[in-house]
Order: sequence, then C-alpha cells, then structure tokens
Amino acid sequence: MDAKALQAELDAHVEWLHGHGGKRADLSWADLRGADLSQANLSGANLSRAGLRWTTLATQQTPWEWATVHRYPMRTVDGRILCGAPRTRVSRWVGAQEYEPGRTYRAAWFSTDATTDCHPGLYVGQDGNHEDTVWVAFWLDEALVAGGKCRCKRFRVLQDRDGFADVTTAQMDEEPVVVTGLPQHTEAR
Repeated sequence: MDAKALQAELDAHVEWLHGHGGKRADLSWADLRGADLSQANLSGANLSRAGLRWTTLATQQTPWEWATVHRYPMRTVDGRILCGAPRTRVSRWVGAQEYEPGRTYRAAWFSTDATTDCHPGLYVGQDGNHEDTVWVAFWLDEALVAGGKCRCKRFRVLQDRDGFADVTTAQMDEEPVVVTGLPQHTEAR
C-alpha cells in the first residue's frame, strides 16, 4: 500500500467513524513503516498482521525479547540476568572511546526514554567488521530497547565471546571507566 492508497483508506475510515458512509479501514498486511499516523484515528481499524515495525504503533520490545531474537547468550548470575552481545571496539558516536577487554564501562548519562533510539547510554548489539567487534556483558535490568537498538548503563568488555561464561558480579561491579565523551554526530536516524 503506497502513501496515496493509505491516505484514501484513512479518509474513508474517518467518514465511516462519523457515520457518513465510507468504510472501516482494513490495514491488514499493510507495511506501515515510515507512515505518519500521528493524527490518524484508527478506532475500529483492522490492523491484524500489519507491518508496524519502526512505527509508533509497534510494541516496545523488552531487552530479554531483543536478546532472544538476536540469539545472544544470557544466564542468571546472583539473581540477575546477564547478557552478552557484540559491539564496535571504538565508539562511532561518542568521542573516540576505545573499549578495552577486561574493563567495565559506565555511561556518564543514561536515558530511559524509549521514544527515540538516539539517546545517552552505551549501545550493544552493534556489529562492526570482524576486527572491529568486541563482545560485552551487561545486565538486562539496566538495559532499554528503543528503535531496534539496545542501550545500557554499563558493560564489561570481554576477551572474546567465550569469556561470557566466566563473568562474575564482582567484575561487573568493578570501578568503571566513565564514558564522558560528547556525541560527535547528531544526525537523526
């Protein structure tokens, strides 16, 4: 369904809602990525199987769901869930921070706003090229998914993916390196 067809469907739905003919919107199977539905009244519309990913209508994924979808390792440590994920060795957006294995890093600022994917925090699940990727461990209860990305308050950089099995709470609680660099890139994504 292109933008013109979507608008026609929504216009007919508004008429139907007000009892002036029209018809109930049927957006089943419609790919609504990028559609601006901010002013649309979708009361009674059929949205079954509609492609809502990347829309404000998409359900918010939990960190556990995000990690499960990406098949990242998770395990319980001292009653909390620890997750492992890749990320780039050097930050793309915050200063020129290089993340070194065996160190724990904490974001100077961490936003819990899930309405945008470009807020302060440390991002995980970002694959660089093979040489530029490190594996990190982070607590799921200190993470937030927004816009398909996962950001967390802190993570520990591992020697490799296999090191995830040996991460302890004491290592996660070590005095962190505080990442204080200011964003160098502010383009909306």
